[in-house]
Amino acid sequence: MKWPALTMDRNPTDYTGTLPMGTFLSIPATVDLNALRLETAEGRTLAKAAQEYGMYVVDRTGPRYFLILSETNAPDVPATWNAPLDRDLRRMLSQIQVTTLGRRM
Repeated sequence: MKWPALTMDRNPTDYTGTLPMGTFLSIPATVDLNALRLETAEGRTLAKAAQEYGMYVVDRTGPRYFLILSETNAPDVPATWNAPLDRDLRRMLSQIQVTTLGRRM
């Protein structure tokens, strides 16, 4: 576990991931999001949010998986498989970096 996380979603002794719970990720401000050629409005929104606000590792999935969750009432989230959005997420995730937060208070 890593600050600011205080707990984990399950038993911390069996977690083998390389990103500790609480890790802060973002797309660096130097990345030109237009150059990623994102195809969907959802992909552009997620990439912009990841660049401007970042995101935290808060749950674990399985090996080699990266899961991004949205609010259940988000109006533009596709209810079924969406290949263009999948391509956008892969492009976006190729730019994600671990970001250091300020001092622990």
